Amino acid sequence: MLPRFLKNITYNIDLSVVVKYNYIVVDDNYVVFKESMLEDNKLQYIRGLTREFVREFELIKDNKYNLPLTHFLRHLLIELSLTPDKSAVDLAEALLTDKANISRALKTLIKDGYLSESINTEDRRKKILKLTVKGQKVVKTVNDYSNKRLRKAFDPISNKDVERIVKGLELINSALQDARRSN
Repeated sequence: MLPRFLKNITYNIDLSVVVKYNYIVVDDNYVVFKESMLEDNKLQYIRGLTREFVREFELIKDNKYNLPLTHFLRHLLIELSLTPDKSAVDLAEALLTDKANISRALKTLIKDGYLSESINTEDRRKKILKLTVKGQKVVKTVNDYSNKRLRKAFDPISNKDVERIVKGLELINSALQDARRSN
């Protein structure tokens, strides 16, 4: 299936090959970049795919779970549910943001009853953050919804193709991490 943003720029050459300016799509399944394709065109294509990916995952819809929390705050709760002993510095690093942003978010989540905070008895400088029942419900709602969507999306795809998707996502994540670290 062609990405939505490319569907409007299609013209047929024959039944098996469709040329999209500098993109060639074979059998509507595989995109091959022409040798002569400019780097900017390749980057624009990748950016278009990632925008569509973000929209399909509904990452720009803050209210998709009927919860009064932003995507960032939900993500923070999920991160704490996976590794509850993380400090604000650890959370900032994991979520690629600054400590001040994390501190504000944590204060909001504590104030609104999604997290509880207590003093670490071994090191009084550290605080222990714990999801409340309300916070656990948010994490369960998000996980259930996301797992259901992914299952529905991946069920018709062969295991081999799912493995290719996973490998591709790992490569993208690794490349983005390397680029961020090199700055």
